[in-house]
Amino acid sequence: MARDTLKLDGEKLGRIAARNGLLRGEVARRAGVSAPTQANAFSGRPVSVSTALKIAEAVRVPLRKLLADDDAMTREPASVMSD
Repeated sequence: MARDTLKLDGEKLGRIAARNGLLRGEVARRAGVSAPTQANAFSGRPVSVSTALKIAEAVRVPLRKLLADDDAMTREPASVMSD
């Protein structure tokens, strides 16, 4: 996986979105990403750091709460991991 991409935990993302009353399409709209990009995020496939940040903002959680376990254990810049 390229260093400028991250994998989100699709299950966590789905639970958080649902808890906030958001369907996948609404998450994509709020984040300003395409349907295929949104599908990648919800499926745990790599997305760009900027996309991951937009999705975290759209569902109103810090990015670190959405990272898949294999990305959560890597060292990321503080600006990406901060609340």
